[in-house]
Amino acid sequence: MTYKLNPEIEKIISPVVVTDGKNRWEFANGRKAEEAVFDKQYNITSYRAMGDTVEVSVEEFRV
Repeated sequence: MTYKLNPEIEKIISPVVVTDGKNRWEFANGRKAEEAVFDKQYNITSYRAMGDTVEVSVEEFRV
């Protein structure tokens, strides 16, 4: 199965870094991050501005 991030992330116009603490994915903007396909389902836990980049922290969704 494949998953995407919450579609609201596409509103970010700055470069985006998504991290789960182990992995780091870099995208040109939120639209590119929203289009990305992941093999795990992630929940966004926080957003943080780091210079001209928005860092989005995620954790794996657990039932």
